[in-house]
Amino acid sequence: MLFLKHGFDKPLKEACAKEFYVLPFARREEDGTEAEKEVLDEPAFHVQASSEVRIRLDEENGIAELEFEDGDAKDCIREWKGVPRCDIQGNGMRLDFPDGDVLEETAYQFYWRTLLPCVAEKNAAADYPVGEGYVVSTLQREVYVGTYPDVDHEFQIKGRIAAGDRFDLGLVKRMLNLQLKLMREDPEGLYRDPCALQPGGVREYHVRRSSMDGETNAVMFLVTGNIEVIESAWLYVAASGDYEWLKENREGLENALSLVIDCMDRYGRLWSDVYYEDQIIKDGRECMSAAMAARAMRLMAQLEELCGEEEKKKDYLELEKKLAGAMTASLPFGFWDTDKKRFADWVDRGSVCHDHIHLLANELPVLFDYATEEQSENVGKLLEEEWEEFQRFPTFLSARIADYTDSELGLPYDLCAAGRYWCWDFAYWLKQGRRDISEWEFP
Repeated sequence: MLFLKHGFDKPLKEACAKEFYVLPFARREEDGTEAEKEVLDEPAFHVQASSEVRIRLDEENGIAELEFEDGDAKDCIREWKGVPRCDIQGNGMRLDFPDGDVLEETAYQFYWRTLLPCVAEKNAAADYPVGEGYVVSTLQREVYVGTYPDVDHEFQIKGRIAAGDRFDLGLVKRMLNLQLKLMREDPEGLYRDPCALQPGGVREYHVRRSSMDGETNAVMFLVTGNIEVIESAWLYVAASGDYEWLKENREGLENALSLVIDCMDRYGRLWSDVYYEDQIIKDGRECMSAAMAARAMRLMAQLEELCGEEEKKKDYLELEKKLAGAMTASLPFGFWDTDKKRFADWVDRGSVCHDHIHLLANELPVLFDYATEEQSENVGKLLEEEWEEFQRFPTFLSARIADYTDSELGLPYDLCAAGRYWCWDFAYWLKQGRRDISEWEFP
């Protein structure tokens, strides 16, 4: 596996470069075997030479031949076991706390063996109709070869913003540009962020999934991407200070939220179909999506303020207030269950309430400061009571996940997009002043 520092994701049999990384890899036919595990102990190299080095790759036999012009190459090669202990820019880290070394190793393995290979712009997507900003969701590309702006871009962007290096910030910018381009080119003029962009250029703007019993169906992620792109843009601007990009793309971000506004009724209730979960059929209005949408309005107001748009800032803050007010109202108008003292998950278009003690439906209104003091206290008690359920898979999604019916579960059942629940769960507990959640048990 070869990564050139500039254009590192380009597959090459032979190349010349001054700086690059060479990593051991398991051949495709050996995936899942002991041979794949053995590469973790083989050396990885970072080469930084004063003149170009000729590189020849024999991937079939797992051999990289390096030819140096200066002869002796010892002074320009660094070696590690398995993967480099740095990112592509040479930035390293040291986690000085109990088991920090384990987390370091995990982070570096994930970075080199997942995050970097997921970037497909110059290799798999090099000849695609739209390739810039193209990232894959899984390295099992025979299963999912597309890029998924409506869902996957959001959590890839969060991870890359956390990395914060020059390469990842540049990639985030291109991923955002890709989303804005696809929304701008929506053939219906609705500024939808599509579920998928496939290698051949097909754009999946409208995808419906059915329940296991075939009785219900819903649009996959009608507003998810349009909400999440606002947070992604906010994070990018905060991390990069790229205010010129913000000014150039402010209108595109406003257009993204126009779809969300179109899905609000006169009372401020958001009819969003499915949000986050891949295969839970929620054809109606959902508490979690309302919380996310309200927060997106707040973040957009802050971006408008940076652009000197005070009137638009006020408009978005009013929309935030309207969404939050409708969300925290009592059932059947809002989501607060006055009897059970918690927020319900969703209400379908037949006015039927669905509630299996959903984690984020209860945490987000509190985390984003929309819940009343009484609601916040009751949510805190609920989370204490359901602590064990919310700290394991798959009940971190809903404490009573076994109670989902065949009309609520999609086909096939898939929780891949729900992994971000732990991110928000951690943010909730951090706000409560807890930093030792992994070891904490309620009395």
